Amino acid sequence: MNIENDYINKINVLSLIFISIYCIVGVGYDIQASNKLTYILIRFITNLGFPLLLMTFGALVLNNNHEGIGFVKKFYKCFIPPFLIWNIILGILIIYYNGFNSFVTTITHINWFVWIVMSNVLVIPILSEFLNFEKESGVKYLLALFFIAGILWSLSVQFKFSLYYIDLVFFAQPLCFMVLGYYLANKQFKSNSYKILITCLIILIITLFIRFLLIIKGIAAWNLYFIQIFGTTLQIGVDPFTLIEVSSIFLIVKSFNGVLKDNSVINLYSKKTFSLIMILGIFSFILSKLSIKLNWFKLAIFSTILFFIITGIFFALINKSIFLKKIF
Repeated sequence: MNIENDYINKINVLSLIFISIYCIVGVGYDIQASNKLTYILIRFITNLGFPLLLMTFGALVLNNNHEGIGFVKKFYKCFIPPFLIWNIILGILIIYYNGFNSFVTTITHINWFVWIVMSNVLVIPILSEFLNFEKESGVKYLLALFFIAGILWSLSVQFKFSLYYIDLVFFAQPLCFMVLGYYLANKQFKSNSYKILITCLIILIITLFIRFLLIIKGIAAWNLYFIQIFGTTLQIGVDPFTLIEVSSIFLIVKSFNGVLKDNSVINLYSKKTFSLIMILGIFSFILSKLSIKLNWFKLAIFSTILFFIITGIFFALINKSIFLKKIF
């Protein structure tokens, strides 16, 4: 099935804005600073950018992937050159500021989301075959397992007891956000766009309010439900709140399809998604090493705007060169 890219591009750029704010706020915030609740509110809302980006990626590649393993080869052929270039630059900066001692740890940590995308791509040929064969019923089955696994994971970490004997942890993974994006992109609802928009907006506000209430009451930390893989905590939640919130945002933007016109700026950032994520790692690392005398909130706003201006100019210049355009 083919889907319109207009609203996908908009969700993509929205997720990039969320991710940028999330990373930059995390760098600039002083744990002793005031407005801690404001910081928490910004962090748990903008953290939704990571699953949203996986959803748009899934909506695109699972709809258009008919090449099997050939897709993996094509993806890595395009992905590896910019990945190596940006990480060589990042590596030089890490060695300059930190020395060799923390090189591996730092570069691995900064690239955590890139590793997720690279590993998920390896599974796409298998997942595509399953979805093509099982159609909508297979998607619903996978998403049901995802939702159940997310509930079990949330209960396990909330009440601090093990559920190792219920082995559904495979389905509480970032990969399933790609399936969710694929499903919502192709799902045709009977209700009109206006009703979907209002319904999703109300649901989003309610879930965000409940989650914030749980946080300020000390019942659940904003990052409590982050999933763990091989003993490493990923900054992506798989709890029911996160699933409902990202689904609502996805459908809200989809409901505006045809109303909000696409433009060259949105297309530019959307096409350079993964390069932008890697540049963000470099930008955040440099920011963390600078002693800027600004309130953390003002620093976050200023730095985020500056980041998008710099990357926008860079990508616009890159697009003027056929050779560089292919690399980046």
